[in-house]
Amino acid sequence: MKRALLWLLPIAVMIFGCGTTPPKTVEVSVPVSVPCAVVVTPPKAYSDAAAYVKAAPNLAERVRLLLLGRNERDAYIMRLEASAAGCLLEPAADTSAR
Repeated sequence: MKRALLWLLPIAVMIFGCGTTPPKTVEVSVPVSVPCAVVVTPPKAYSDAAAYVKAAPNLAERVRLLLLGRNERDAYIMRLEASAAGCLLEPAADTSAR
């Protein structure tokens, strides 16, 4: 009886060992911080520069140049603030894998 169990035990282990599923490969995503590089371009000569305003032929042209220069400066500041704000925001967590 003991001899039968000694033969049966290794065969049972081999049979049950083949019945298990193989290990699965799991991909783990880990966020890595990346330094933010804001490219700051030097501002160009705006339309409201003193030389342009002095060269304007009349008051209406001067006012137009002053308003245009202000709009150009505001657009430049908005681009700088948007690029800097992109560095401050943390990336959203991906919850689609759940």
